[in-house]
This record gives sequence, structure tokens and C-alpha cells, in this order.
Amino acid sequence: MEAGDLVIFDVGCEYQQYVSDAGRTFPVSGTFSERQKEILWMETKITDQIIAFIKPRIVAET
Repeated sequence: MEAGDLVIFDVGCEYQQYVSDAGRTFPVSGTFSERQKEILWMETKITDQIIAFIKPRIVAET
């Protein structure tokens, strides 16, 4: 690994039919470049939007 590289952890688990995972990204140098920050922020916002979209909702009956 070299400065400028990223380390990505994607860790998952399964327990009694429950499946989950967590992903984390770390810069090898200890500091994200401005472009890396921009891309990571964009990916985070997109993920938040997807989660909000698929989250169960209560729908009022009419």
C-alpha cells in the first residue's frame, strides 16, 4: 500500500436469517485527498437516499 491508496473494509455477518454488513474506507496516508473526500461524500449521500427510499412507511388509507 502507498500514500494515496485507500483501504476498504466490507464486513458482513449473518445470525438466524438476519444479514447485515458495514463498510468503511480509510486513507493509507491518514488523510483523504480532496477528490477522495468528494467521492466518499457523494457515495454516502446516495446510500442515505437509497435507505430512505426503501425504508418501510405507513401509508394512510383513503
